[in-house]
Amino acid sequence: MRKKQKKEELIYEDLRFKIKHGILKPLEKLPPERELARQHNISTVLLRKALSRLIDEKLITKEPRVGNFVAPRSRKIKEIGLVMSFPQSHPFLSEILYYMEHFGSKANINIIYKNASHDPLLERDHIGNLLDCGIKKFLVSPVAGTKNLPFYKRLSNHGINLVFLDRWLDIDGIAHEMLGFYELTKTMTKDMLSSGCKNIGFFGTRFKGGTVLTLEKREQGFLAFGEEKNLAWVYADEVENREVVANALQPLFENNIDGIVMGSSTLLPALADVIKEKNLKLNDDIKIAIHAVRPYLDDFGERYSIPISCRYPLNESVKLMCKKAIEDLATNSNIRWS
Repeated sequence: MRKKQKKEELIYEDLRFKIKHGILKPLEKLPPERELARQHNISTVLLRKALSRLIDEKLITKEPRVGNFVAPRSRKIKEIGLVMSFPQSHPFLSEILYYMEHFGSKANINIIYKNASHDPLLERDHIGNLLDCGIKKFLVSPVAGTKNLPFYKRLSNHGINLVFLDRWLDIDGIAHEMLGFYELTKTMTKDMLSSGCKNIGFFGTRFKGGTVLTLEKREQGFLAFGEEKNLAWVYADEVENREVVANALQPLFENNIDGIVMGSSTLLPALADVIKEKNLKLNDDIKIAIHAVRPYLDDFGERYSIPISCRYPLNESVKLMCKKAIEDLATNSNIRWS
């Protein structure tokens, strides 16, 4: 987890993020310094230190007796569109945004972030708007599934450079498995067996309308040690339907499983509800293994009243994924920058 930051560092990063991601527009005037300091509960002295750093980076300009303005965007700057479909509360989102900004800055690349919040139409609209701005390189996390697969194929055929995060779709060879879900799921399954479990089940999500590589990888990782009859899947857009979840889990409970490897930590609320309805005593009956980024990993059990037996942090995997994704786009000389 990143160290606690000083107030001047926080306001510097907040303003920098808003400028880099287009929340503050070029030539937009910032609030008066006293007002800005009050909003962030910081002294004007510390605020001016933060503003001075942004001026040095040519992100804002200062006009005497007038105020501070967002600097006009340089046409020479390298820009990548980052289009995410995670909910704003998803544990991966803040971690991905932090590392994308970190590695993008090192490569002198500006990351333009948009969130489609599981809406495939909004996902396409965001990409279309960024294309209109001249951006030709994209990092995409299409959690809406493969509904936009034909759209991405058309973009790829027209020379648009696409790299997919987390769930990497197979489009003309642009397929990678960055988070190591195959090895991770193998490890989770093996550890559960080593802890004394004899009959393990796997519970994950699928997407309608196509196959997503990491879902296959998770399944393959489980089947290296588990049994195919103990696979339980729920379509991503039906996770909130507890009856559907209960029906998916029923075969697992009928097979007398004593452990569950979770394919996604986002399924924990649904699992908790079904377990409560079935009055299962998890402390005695079933062990659970999950993966997620810290600090969310540590409070899942308490949040959903589920005893978590094995926890696997993904922070380092997310960091490496973001680093590799930036490198993939930055070093691709076939695609011109905007």
